[in-house]
Formats: sequence, structure tokens, C-alpha cells
Amino acid sequence: MTSQSKNTETGTDTMRIFRRLLPVALLLTQAAQADTLLQVYEKALQSDPQVREAQRHYRTRNEQLKFFAEKAEKARRVRKEPGPPIDPAELILSIIKEQSGPRGVHLDDVLKGTRREALADDIVRDIIRALVSEDEIYQPAPGYLKLL
Repeated sequence: MTSQSKNTETGTDTMRIFRRLLPVALLLTQAAQADTLLQVYEKALQSDPQVREAQRHYRTRNEQLKFFAEKAEKARRVRKEPGPPIDPAELILSIIKEQSGPRGVHLDDVLKGTRREALADDIVRDIIRALVSEDEIYQPAPGYLKLL
């Protein structure tokens, strides 16, 4: 058996397991409010015959469910709550100030930073043009930005 066929089998097995666990994972995700997903699952397994039946039907092991519950819990903790509104011009100026080197900062780096805050590239380019025209920043070389 070649390594490529082993990888294909492993990927197929992973997808099969994922498909079997998805309904249970969705149930756990919906049920979790204050408790961790694993605690909700353990409570549901003890008290809800539908959960026990789903586990038997999909032939899932507790280790598999624990793995997915931990992943879902980690993803839930990462979720950001909306913060205060961001002034796009101030964000752009702060990125330029923080990342600027001797040549300034490349436009792509500014765009990466603004994408993290969900600002569209065309809006960022418009704001950069406005900042250049207002003499807040300049372009020491094509594609680079620097504070004045």
C-alpha cells in the first residue's frame, strides 16, 4: 500500500467519523450555554435516551466525542464579542506607526491588518488616498506608506 493510498484512506475514515459525529456535535453545541460541551454531553448521555441511541447508532466512542467537544469548546472561547466601533483612518495610522521600518510599511501589510478588523480593501485604499491628500502620510516608494 502506498503512502498516498494510506492518506486517502485516513482522509476517508476521518470524513466518515465526522459525518457520524456531526448530529451529536450539533446537539451538544445547541445545548451548551453555561456549561462546557463535555459536561453537557456527559449529562445528556446519562439522562437522555436519544443521546445514548445516537451514540450507538453512529458507533461513536467517548474519546471521539470528547475530541470534538474540546475542539468546539476551543472555537467557542475564541469567538470575539463586538467591540467599540473602529475609526478606519485611526486604525490605518496605527498600523503604519506600529509596523513602519526605515522604508515605511508595505501596503499589503496595511491591508492584512485592516482585514483582521473586517475592513474592505477598496475602502482602505480610499482612506489611504485621503490620508495622503491630507498630508498625514506619504509614499516614500511605490507601495510603501510612512507617517509624516
